[in-house]
Amino acid sequence: MTLVVCGDHGTPSPHQDRLESEVVVVPDLCGDPSALARAGVIDTEALILHIEEFDLGFMQGAIRATGADPLGVPIVTLADMPTNEQIDVLAAGVVARHRAFRGARPEHAKMQWPTLISRRRLFALGVPQYIGAPSIDPALCAAERGCRLCVETCPASALEPVSGNIKYNVDTCVACGICVTTCPTGATVNPTATEDQIAAQIQAMVSAAEDPVGIEYRCRDARSGPLEDGWYPVEVPCTGMLTIGWLLAPLVLGAGAVAALSCRTTGCSIENDDLVAGHLTDASSMLVELGISERHLVNRGRGAVPEPLRDVDTPPLANFNDTDVYLALAVIAEISDAVFTSTTGAVGVVTINELACTACERCAGVCPSHALVAHQHEETVEISFDPFLCVGCGMCTSTCPERDRGAITMKQNFDVEELTLGDRIVFSGSTSPCEVCGGPIAPSAMLDRIQSMLGPEHAGTLDLISRRCLNCR
Repeated sequence: MTLVVCGDHGTPSPHQDRLESEVVVVPDLCGDPSALARAGVIDTEALILHIEEFDLGFMQGAIRATGADPLGVPIVTLADMPTNEQIDVLAAGVVARHRAFRGARPEHAKMQWPTLISRRRLFALGVPQYIGAPSIDPALCAAERGCRLCVETCPASALEPVSGNIKYNVDTCVACGICVTTCPTGATVNPTATEDQIAAQIQAMVSAAEDPVGIEYRCRDARSGPLEDGWYPVEVPCTGMLTIGWLLAPLVLGAGAVAALSCRTTGCSIENDDLVAGHLTDASSMLVELGISERHLVNRGRGAVPEPLRDVDTPPLANFNDTDVYLALAVIAEISDAVFTSTTGAVGVVTINELACTACERCAGVCPSHALVAHQHEETVEISFDPFLCVGCGMCTSTCPERDRGAITMKQNFDVEELTLGDRIVFSGSTSPCEVCGGPIAPSAMLDRIQSMLGPEHAGTLDLISRRCLNCR
């Protein structure tokens, strides 16, 4: 496994002993990707190149020739000359990101023609470049339950519900990553920007740096800028995909501060600035609610990086879910009773009114993340709720036939006490047994509701319904 550095302009070479990876400096690599093969590089791990002096399409071909998957080889582009410290930290990050790459399939490679023409391309035949595109696992997708979160949030209208599945148009897709971070079940994945990869990159940079590290999220198509002291770039498909959890996760992983550049700032053509701004506002307010300084979350990576909230040697986050990150920050801040109401967070606290609920189980049937689950026993029915799984989609409340009577409510609250309680029973009721076979007829609450709707003039019908199941009538 090899980290390759373009040797032009006297770029300092990372210290190999700090990386546990072979470091190869290749002169003129940015201008001539074929120099990679001439240098005898095998299985490229990551590249450190100079901005606007290399052609991505040709470079991907050269990477493929070394036996590596170009989609899994991160490329750091330098806009100015880094210090020895900066090059070591950058190198540690991209090597760790590569090692967390799980591999990609052919459907994850989206071909596109570059909008910027390099000097090399002016005198060569056109060579396409590839970016990572998402895929949808039908076995995990909740479209059959009625989930449309990815469809509703896709800025390119590349997703369409068809016969209980989601139809994906790779040609229309801009590979922004919003569907990935919106999906409540993990069915949608872009293998070039997973939580594992981002977490590995951040932790490696934090561990390699001597001073506090600031993480600056940048779009894939962003123009690289100079490295500010203490600030290091982390590439994502588009900063519009950054949820509250993704924005604040670096603070839990040991970074001192986080920034998320807008598309307009960096030249990204996807232009998801409204999404970035909304999540930044909510994430900043969340920090204030937890008593954490707003200096840890900024719009741009400039200025001194504050000290991290926690020690570097801490267990990694299991995921970047909004609720998991919120609870981790609450633990760091030693807050046990905070409640933060969000407008953009994937969170919800569901309450069921047992006096109005008929236990029809429709809420559990449509819940895409299985935060609500119905449990059938011999003579009882229960509905459980797990706040860690709730994404606040509101499908449960909109589907409930008794919502006008207040049978179910949901609040988009990040609530430490609720999260601490974890999975629990929110409804428990009895079921009426059949007098013939002994099997369940229906929940008693449902039969009571039917009685109130039918009235005394239909007592005979109600008596039949209440005594025998459908098979025995």
